[in-house]
Amino acid sequence: MFCDAFGLDVSEGVLMNIFLRSHARFGNEASKARAILRCARVVASNETGVRIEGTNAYHWVFHCADGVVHQPDPSRAARVVNDMMGSHVPAVWISDRYAAQQKHGERHQTCLAHLARDTAFAHEHGSDALPFRFRLWLGRAFDLARGITNRKRERLPTLA
Repeated sequence: MFCDAFGLDVSEGVLMNIFLRSHARFGNEASKARAILRCARVVASNETGVRIEGTNAYHWVFHCADGVVHQPDPSRAARVVNDMMGSHVPAVWISDRYAAQQKHGERHQTCLAHLARDTAFAHEHGSDALPFRFRLWLGRAFDLARGITNRKRERLPTLA
């Protein structure tokens, strides 16, 4: 990016020094983001596989209305969620259907984007009519959500 955006050739050593010098400030902001997450009523999470220093690991992302926390970890286990959330149990937890991401909130909402992706795959590769019908139903759900969001924006008072 430094080369493409600014025409600068930056060595790995320079990058490492930048990371080491900025580590404390990033740590402070990460602590603030974790504190926000541990107070949120609604939290969403997901994880994806990554390679860290030549080893398989996971990049976890935790999101709420006011913050996002990225957490690398060698594990995909529920322990990562428990460590991140401490004793806080949000009212709603949103995630895919992976077992490690279940039962962390008072209620659970399956991520509709994951359902839509899985439904599209089933529709494209199967011969059953159910995925097609489910896709239509999901489309209506997304349309309803967009409508609710737009109505909320329309009702917001304008600043004069």
